[in-house]
Order: sequence, then structure tokens, then C-alpha cells
Amino acid sequence: MKIIILLLSTYVCVVHADTTEQIYAKFVIHFNEKDWNKAEKLAVKLDDANSIKYLLLAMLYGENENPRHDKTKTVIFYEKAVAANNLDAQSVLIWLYLLPRNIEYINYERGIQLAKNLLPKYIELIKRGEDKDGEINRTIGRFYLWGVGVKKDLVVAAKYYEAASKLGDKKAKKTLPHIYKLITKEIKGVGDK
Repeated sequence: MKIIILLLSTYVCVVHADTTEQIYAKFVIHFNEKDWNKAEKLAVKLDDANSIKYLLLAMLYGENENPRHDKTKTVIFYEKAVAANNLDAQSVLIWLYLLPRNIEYINYERGIQLAKNLLPKYIELIKRGEDKDGEINRTIGRFYLWGVGVKKDLVVAAKYYEAASKLGDKKAKKTLPHIYKLITKEIKGVGDK
């Protein structure tokens, strides 16, 4: 009888345990509702080996509207997610370290290092057809547009932005005309010399 009860209680626990996807979905709801305490409780439920845990905590502490906004914790949790091979966290951290609007986070050397590390991983994902929404292509295009971890190349940037646009990425579609203008200026500039 004890064994049956133990097995039944184990089964009930397993059936009612939230998956990472379920916790993530609930986190997003609470995050968007600005219910910071519930969002944090969900994130810390995840196993320490799960990179999503650190990504969610970084998002939580990085949110300016959160009364417990903490720049140091934001970077620590993004770095932990990167150490656990979370490519999304790596992409966010690159721009956090490189963009002037994030002056309190500026760390050019680390941002470039992360970009150089991320580029071949993203190219591999594209080759495997895993860029379903264009974000990966746009990120690589951004590297070439700004010369982040690679030599600046507007034509290569346009190629990746075009691919992202074809996959439905609205930001890529919006940026493409600006890249074309830059290419045109660059070409005209070469002819003037």
C-alpha cells in the first residue's frame, strides 16, 4: 500500500511540474503585467543549470520599471546565461556592452569577444534552417553594418538584412533602405576620389 501511494504521489508531482516552456510563458505574462515578484518566483523555480533561468532574471533586473532594477545583477545574470550557452543572452549582452545608450554597461572588449564567438554559431543555425523569424540574420547583418567582431561590410550587411526581411523581420525591412543609402553614398564616394 505504501509503495502504491508513493508511486501515485510521485506521478502527481511529475504531472503537475511545470516545464521550462510553461514557466517561461507564465513569466512573460507576469513580466508584461509588471508583477515583478511573481515573475521572479517563476524564474527561480528553474534549475540552476538551465540558462533560461539566468536570462529571465537578467531581463527582470534589467527592466527600468522594476523597483528592484539592478545594473550589476543584470550583467551577472546575462553572463551566467552566456556561460550556460544561451545564445539569446549572448546577443543581448553584446549590444548592452557596445551601445552608447547603455553607458553604465560599456565594455567594448567583452562585447567584441562575444560577437566573434556568436557569429559562427549563428551562421551554423542559419545553415540548418533554424532562423524562422529572421532575427539571427538581422543580428549578423548588424555585425557587418557596424563592424562588430568583423570588418564592416555594407553589402554583406544588406545580404543578411534582406534574408531577415524575407523571413518577416520588420526591423530588418525598416533598416534596409538606410543600408542601401549608405551603400550608394559609399559607391559615390569611391567614384569622387
